[in-house]
Amino acid sequence: MSHSRNKLTRQDVFNKVWRHYVIEGQPFAVGADEDGYPIPVVKTTMGEKSPMALVDKLPLNQHVDVAFLTGLQSAHQKATNFVFDNVNTHRVLNFYARAHRRVFRRTMKYFLIAFAMEYNLTIPSETAIDPVDIKLAAKNKR
Repeated sequence: MSHSRNKLTRQDVFNKVWRHYVIEGQPFAVGADEDGYPIPVVKTTMGEKSPMALVDKLPLNQHVDVAFLTGLQSAHQKATNFVFDNVNTHRVLNFYARAHRRVFRRTMKYFLIAFAMEYNLTIPSETAIDPVDIKLAAKNKR
């Protein structure tokens, strides 16, 4: 595990994003455009974060370049668009409804796996192992 004085590698950054969305099942960062259609945002007032915002203030290694972060961000965007594809958004009362969150988590997982394969990263297990993760996973996957 990297210490605070060490800079995060690509693998660390990927693990952080993976942990946030896949293990903990945290909701995606999404706002609404003027038509009320959900659009991925970096941060919402509720504090859900997009991949870019997750690692925003952290010390990153040089090889964690903009292209890498943009790739993670685009996985988030694709997953959000997938969730709301063909959904009548006028009837959506809550973007964070359980059904959307579950679809998002599943979809994000596949986009992240594809992304990791592109960069030859190892893909962590999606089972929550330490107590904090288990608690969060139980709370967010329900």
